[in-house]
Amino acid sequence: MAPWSASRGAVILSRASLFRIVIAEIVLEEAGLELNRRVARDESDAYLLEELDIFLAKLKIERIPHATGAEFLQAAELIGHDNDAPVLAAAIRSKPDWLLTENTRYFNETVADATGLNIVTPTKFLKHAGKIFPL
Repeated sequence: MAPWSASRGAVILSRASLFRIVIAEIVLEEAGLELNRRVARDESDAYLLEELDIFLAKLKIERIPHATGAEFLQAAELIGHDNDAPVLAAAIRSKPDWLLTENTRYFNETVADATGLNIVTPTKFLKHAGKIFPL
């Protein structure tokens, strides 16, 4: 997560207990694998693994278990991309108020309409945050 990204902004709001982060186990596993691949290419990226550990320790997150076979098949049919089906299946199961993703190619308006999920980019979420969480 980039230091000045909208994703980090959403994490900071979560740390302030304005909302809870719900995350699929598959997403955590994929993040760990990708970070390990980066470290294998460039050891100076090892701090990223530590940041992930800190992220998981400090935030109140709800972990959504892996999808069942039936959940995967339903999600795959809706999203049309097997790699993203487990994430969609977790979102359908957990029914979050917001699904934040930069992957709007597959998590698009058609998927949002079919699932009833409110799918937005972190940037769009932050634009609404002032209305959602008045101080």
